[in-house]
Amino acid sequence: MAKTAERLLQQWKSNPPAEASVRDVRKVAEAYFEEFPKSRGGHIKVRHHALCGQEGCGESGTLDIPTVGGRKVKKVYIKLLVKSIEIIKESSE
Repeated sequence: MAKTAERLLQQWKSNPPAEASVRDVRKVAEAYFEEFPKSRGGHIKVRHHALCGQEGCGESGTLDIPTVGGRKVKKVYIKLLVKSIEIIKESSE
């Protein structure tokens, strides 16, 4: 796992920013999710089997993260991403 992704995740856990760059969100997502399909438009979509049926995720374990102008992700979705990664980590223990 990339050191940058782990560092960002730790920062977001302790003090999530009001907005994060799409580039940073993609770095973290690529480090933790099984599937990270290239997406166009204003959303980042990621998938992991541990998220199937979890709050904020579909039955297929897909997390859809909307962006602001294709450049930023709001705090509420950063928190959801962090929570989802915690679920993924717990499922692999």
